[in-house]
Amino acid sequence: MPKADGSGGQQLGDVLDLHRVAVQIGLDRSAFEECLSSNRMLPKLRADVAAATKKKVPGTPTFF
Repeated sequence: MPKADGSGGQQLGDVLDLHRVAVQIGLDRSAFEECLSSNRMLPKLRADVAAATKKKVPGTPTFF
């Protein structure tokens, strides 16, 4: 299982993984679920992905 500190060597590609990590790091579960289901952060996420793609960032974490 992925760890909140990024260790564990697994991808966080599954919504259930995100929920587990959110609880593990102490986020309010209902607030997290509402934020995730609302897609209100989707424009910010898309902008970040576009910026990373433009800079040829292969993944995270990335160090320059």
